[in-house]
Amino acid sequence: MQIHYPGALIESAVSGRVTLLLHIDERGVLNKAQVEESIPEGVFDRAALNAWTDVQFSPALKDGIAVKSR
Repeated sequence: MQIHYPGALIESAVSGRVTLLLHIDERGVLNKAQVEESIPEGVFDRAALNAWTDVQFSPALKDGIAVKSR
């Protein structure tokens, strides 16, 4: 996975943290991603969301059956 650091911030050495809520279907496909928390707010949100867009997950299992998860 490649995370793109926002170009305008490279020289400022700003760091941060973004917590995402990912909705993954029973096939392991990301259906929805949303920002739950970010520090500093809004600075790295787009980069964090973009980084997870094309990731293929292993689905969650319940009693051995693939299910949707968050």
